[in-house]
Amino acid sequence: MIAALARPPLARLLRGPRAWFGVAAWCALAFVFAMAARARGSAHGADHVLVPKNLEKNAYTHDPELAREIRSLTDGVGVDVALEMSGQPSSVNNAIATVRRGGDVILFGLKSGDQIIEGFDRVIVDGISLHSVVGRRIFETWHITRHLLENRDPNIHDMVWDVILERGKGTVTNFPDFQPTTFEERIKTYPKVVLKFPD
Repeated sequence: MIAALARPPLARLLRGPRAWFGVAAWCALAFVFAMAARARGSAHGADHVLVPKNLEKNAYTHDPELAREIRSLTDGVGVDVALEMSGQPSSVNNAIATVRRGGDVILFGLKSGDQIIEGFDRVIVDGISLHSVVGRRIFETWHITRHLLENRDPNIHDMVWDVILERGKGTVTNFPDFQPTTFEERIKTYPKVVLKFPD
């Protein structure tokens, strides 16, 4: 589960008729940034990296310690948007427990079978919106992604290069220099590795 505070670029992105395609793109980007922060052991672009304690396969209850920590980091309010990408039952409840009144939970993870939603009354009383993101509209999402990468507000292109790819330091492998063992080490070290082909 990834909880994200909506900052102005995201808030601007969430307006308009194609808002939820933007959310899907931000979901993917937020996930990669969180993996980058966790994999590198430091907060590359993230203010805080928190890991829930309730990761057992059959656990469905939220992690109260995680919810308290997120509430304390947000002055008791909770996050604007919580992105659930695992489908883990406890992760869905963690997302609901950490979002603010009137907030949004984006359900991107898949799980077959039943889901127990803890304290379902809170979803209704606090006006929490649950949004499922499934599938894609191939050509439309390509155009939206191209727009996001070409647009300089927010500057996702530079964020990916600076944060995720660490400006190419150890993350870019020239194809002629490819060695399976070296490449495997880079994959274990960095969240994303790029193969660069000769011009």
